[in-house]
Formats: sequence, structure tokens, C-alpha cells
Amino acid sequence: MIGTRIWQRALLIALVVFATAAAALANSGGDPRVAEAKDRALAWLALTDAGKGVESWRLAANAFRIQATNEKWSDVLRSVRAPLGETKSRRPRMAQYTTQLAGAPDGEYVVLGFFSSFENKLEAEETVILTREAGSWKPLGYFIK
Repeated sequence: MIGTRIWQRALLIALVVFATAAAALANSGGDPRVAEAKDRALAWLALTDAGKGVESWRLAANAFRIQATNEKWSDVLRSVRAPLGETKSRRPRMAQYTTQLAGAPDGEYVVLGFFSSFENKLEAEETVILTREAGSWKPLGYFIK
């Protein structure tokens, strides 16, 4: 049951991070850090859209990879993301640069929200949280509701 506890802890951390992100709905406008992170997030989302779990896992932040093996992440994409079908649209909802997220060490973060539509789910909200690691933006969290 260690695996279950790890996923419960990861879910709790994700919920705290998501709640922090939801509270920070301010748009960061023309912030170049946000623009750079958004480009990285969209490229990463293209991999998740294509079901390329191993490739998207490799591009994620260390903390993301510690929480889930590439096999587990691929399983999550197959079981949660694949049933939604093809991505039809993804429109920006919010973007925020911050140096603090609840439950995470101080650092550089960008929280991006999208209104998304899929073949089998017409209305969804996606959130991608990125962190600056080794000089580039890397996905730290991904949520669909």
C-alpha cells in the first residue's frame, strides 16, 4: 500500500498547488517568463495529446518524475487523457508568474489555465504548472477538470 500512499500524497500536493493557482487568477500580461513557459507548456501538451507518456515524462521537472515513474505517467495518460479523445481547442484562461506556491519551496513558477475542448468532452479546464529548472521551464503539475 506504499504506492497508494504515495499517490494519495501526490494528489494532496496537487490539490494544494491547484488551490493556490486558482487563487492567483491574475493575468501576467506581457511577462516574457510567462510567454516562454506557455510555449514550453503547449509543446508538452502536444505530447500528452498524442499519448506520448514517456516523452512528456522526460521533459517534466524532477519533482514530477519523482512522484510518478514514466510507466505510471503513461498509464495515467491512457486511463484519464485518452478517453477524452482528440483535442479540438485550447484557449488561454489565465497565466501567472509567481515565486511561491503552497506546499512547494520558493522558486520560479508559472501557472497556466486553459479552456479546452476534446472530442468526447466539450468543456474542460486544464491547468499546467511549470517551474524553472536548470535554466528552462519544465512541467511540474497537470490537471483536467
